[in-house]
This record gives sequence, C-alpha cells and structure tokens, in this order.
Amino acid sequence: MTDEIHMTPAQVVEEVLGGPRQLSRDLAAMGTKVDHSNISRWKNSGIIRSVYHKPLLELAKKKGRSRKLTEKHLIHGKTCKL
Repeated sequence: MTDEIHMTPAQVVEEVLGGPRQLSRDLAAMGTKVDHSNISRWKNSGIIRSVYHKPLLELAKKKGRSRKLTEKHLIHGKTCKL
C-alpha cells in the first residue's frame, strides 16, 4: 500500500503561487481585485470559485509555473505519493 496525500485546490494554489497577501497583490496587479481574507477562506473550504480560475491560471503562466497549476488542479486538487 502506498501512502498518499491529497491537496485541495486551495493548497495547490498556495504552494505554487504563494500565500494570501502576496497572491492578493499579484492578482490586483493583473486587474483582478480579491481581498487576502477571501483567499484565506479558500483554505477552510478547499474550494476556489470558478471566477478566479482564469486569473489564477494567467498568473501561473506569467510566473512561469503553468505546468504546476492547471485547470485540473483548480477543480480536483492534487494527489502526491510519499
């Protein structure tokens, strides 16, 4: 049996793009205003509203991390083997 860890979409975004405050600043610079407290709440639910998917994917592309954050990650999260 292999050990696995499942990461929620919010955890994947934080790992790839940074914490709530930095992410809020980066999204604002791209024209998408979202408060850092709203981003923090993503961690509680694990879900990211679809209206933020496109800006997050564009930000990942801009930062050169588009392979680490895809549409599937924003919907299903990610499973990592230990």
